[in-house]
Amino acid sequence: CEACHGPGSDYKTLKIMQNREEAVKNGLVLVLVSDGSAEKLCKTCHNEQSPTFKGFDFKKEWPKIAHPLPKAE
Repeated sequence: CEACHGPGSDYKTLKIMQNREEAVKNGLVLVLVSDGSAEKLCKTCHNEQSPTFKGFDFKKEWPKIAHPLPKAE
């Protein structure tokens, strides 16, 4: 989680995580496919400079790790 969303120690409590704005204020990094931030973040590790790089297709790989937010009640 922390590789993508930042250190959770300051936002991991249920009280904070139940409020997205509060979680972000406390350090949660949100990444979105729609604005390109998810792909950009993935490519900070999955790139040609990585010694184990064998290519990276974001559109193919994203569904393997996607975890959409549940709809609000």
